[in-house]
Amino acid sequence: YNSVPSSGTIEVCGLCRCSILSQEGKKEQDKKLKQHVPLIYFGTRTHKQVTQIVHELRKTAFAGVSMAILASRDHYCVHSEISKLPNKTELCRDCVKENACDYYKNVKNVNTQERIAMLGLDTAWDIEDLVTTLTRRKVKACPYFCARELAKAADIVFCPYNYLIDSRIRKQMEIELAGNVVVLDEAHNIEDSARDAASLSITTEDIQKAQVNLAKLVDKRILVRHHRPLESMLSSIMEWHTSIADTLKAGEYNKFTRTWLGVEMVRVLDKKCALNEHTVAIFNSHFQEATRYAKEQQQIARGGDPKEFGQLDEEALHG
Repeated sequence: YNSVPSSGTIEVCGLCRCSILSQEGKKEQDKKLKQHVPLIYFGTRTHKQVTQIVHELRKTAFAGVSMAILASRDHYCVHSEISKLPNKTELCRDCVKENACDYYKNVKNVNTQERIAMLGLDTAWDIEDLVTTLTRRKVKACPYFCARELAKAADIVFCPYNYLIDSRIRKQMEIELAGNVVVLDEAHNIEDSARDAASLSITTEDIQKAQVNLAKLVDKRILVRHHRPLESMLSSIMEWHTSIADTLKAGEYNKFTRTWLGVEMVRVLDKKCALNEHTVAIFNSHFQEATRYAKEQQQIARGGDPKEFGQLDEEALHG
């Protein structure tokens, strides 16, 4: 320390060890404070509502806040071919993996809040604004992946309810709710959204088609140890469905329904289809191998290298 001046205040000289430690301590404290600033997730029921909220945000003193809007490829994809097809997600993943999408390659040029602001998006923007800005001739970047990158440094992130409710989507979109703020617009709709996120709709036609395809693979001695258990399980489901067909009640849109309590359905699936807490993991492992084989065949059909999916050896293929 310097000598005590007439004012009686001790001044730090900035040269000694204690001064350096003091400065490092301040930096560490500032770092911790920054880490604890919460991110705001604003959930809406539909993408249309995001447009309305952004419109209102523009009228406030916070119009220049760092933001991002997470949405599906249905809203963001601008690829000349993939954007016109129904299975955008799968095709996009393959295209990115093969490094064949120029829009994806250019995301690195516009993946920060500062760069987006320089392109004119310096106040609250909407999905259409981002798409229009990034598809300019001199930019040509993917809005979907850009939005995901922008979310990493945003103060507020807008997204549909299911992005916050569904754990699978949260993991995929790298959404971390712990320690952050969640705002739900029209929160009385959250119950229906939560139910939809935990529900699955499948028709008997879907099950029959899958069963037939699995049976064909078994007949060809392809991955028998994985395909046969899945085929048997689906066969059991169809047999059970046939046995209760007379108890179904006619409903709207040519649908026939019946309602079971959760405990009743768990009991039925265990007794009739051998589906329970112990066998689900086993069936899932069979399903993963069957899916891997299916993707490999799709890659071969497109003229790609099956090794990309981990090519199966002869023993595994016919085992």
